[in-house]
Amino acid sequence: ARNGLYELAIKELDQVLDGNPKSAAAHNNRGNIYYTQGEYERALEAYRNAAQLDAADAGIKLNLALSYYRLGRFREALDSFNEAVKLDRAIETQYQPLRKLLGS
Repeated sequence: ARNGLYELAIKELDQVLDGNPKSAAAHNNRGNIYYTQGEYERALEAYRNAAQLDAADAGIKLNLALSYYRLGRFREALDSFNEAVKLDRAIETQYQPLRKLLGS
């Protein structure tokens, strides 16, 4: 049942993006669905699209970092994490375990 809800959500986001392809939020939410399903490459693609549309969104940069980490791309994960922290210092405290995993 849960997969059906994800598929429905993706269809809804597709409709949003058909009408507004520059919606960073829709791309980010799409990435969140793929990430939750363990589809990290697809999540990464969606987060990259979102980041291109809204480079000042710390949450999108954090989502990129998490996806890169899940894919074993640790250098890129650290770079994205650092970008997120530059945009929102609170992320460093809130995600301190991730910082430790990534090193400095």
